[in-house]
Amino acid sequence: MKKAAHLICSLLLLFFCTSGSAAEADPGQAMERGQGKIVFTTYFTIGENCFNICTVNEDGSCLTRLHKVGDEGTPSISPDGTKIIYMCSKENDWTESDIYQMNMDGSDVQRLTELHDWTISYPRYFPDGKKLVFGRRVACNYDLYTLDLSCGSIQRITQTGEEIREMCAIPSPDGKKLLCSAYLLYENINTLFLMNADGSDCRRIVPEGSDAIGMSFSPDGKKIAYCMDNPHPKQIELLDLSTGVTSEVVRIKDSTNYGETSFTRDGRRLIINACDDAFPSLPAAAGGGSQLFSVSLDGKDVKRITTDTYEKLWPMAF
Repeated sequence: MKKAAHLICSLLLLFFCTSGSAAEADPGQAMERGQGKIVFTTYFTIGENCFNICTVNEDGSCLTRLHKVGDEGTPSISPDGTKIIYMCSKENDWTESDIYQMNMDGSDVQRLTELHDWTISYPRYFPDGKKLVFGRRVACNYDLYTLDLSCGSIQRITQTGEEIREMCAIPSPDGKKLLCSAYLLYENINTLFLMNADGSDCRRIVPEGSDAIGMSFSPDGKKIAYCMDNPHPKQIELLDLSTGVTSEVVRIKDSTNYGETSFTRDGRRLIINACDDAFPSLPAAAGGGSQLFSVSLDGKDVKRITTDTYEKLWPMAF
């Protein structure tokens, strides 16, 4: 678990066809595009000690491990549903990471950057699929950058200094805005900002003193889901961008760094990762660790997706 804790903390500060074990699934198994699927990273601890990207249906079926080499994290699906973008270290050393792209079945792996830098975090596609946004630390500054996929050009779009550490960002469905997660050194918390796609007009969208993580846009761009990390217990909240009104979805019996959210493709549910016993209404699975759950937007319907023994990180539904 020391390796898992190191990776998770590093990214936060920068910010399988079976429902049983992911280790039983064949790497590279093809998966058709469609609704009700999730891509995520699994920390394989038993005899391997590595992070690899996996996919699963929302009902827990067709759990597939795409690779069995290197360390991979923070996967994101391309707008056309044919590619996965992610961080990877081929030498199992996160101090030498870069951004990679592959097909949905794990084939045709392409290295997109030559930065060799552990401070890269959370690459995400813009809706047009032509560029990415990601977080990166240079010297003592944590800022957001874009990568033009047609020419490989990298551009810095924020310059906030050492006090505001922008770890990652998610483009809005129309590509006009960025939802940014940042660590505020002077408050010692993570918070959320909304800004234009070029980094201008940045404004804080959660109250001061709120420790917010795990954000995602609804498919129509009208709502934002995130995990409020203080006070405990954690709670998943929805923010209506048109009214500024927040509403609680569900509380999580969980004091760890989990609570990442992703709207399902139809926008009716949230996929989250949380500790196995996060929801008292559900019996704990035999596997333990962090698992994937599906939650209705009113919090009344909670379903467990995975049950095996491995940690689940950075889910994205598509």
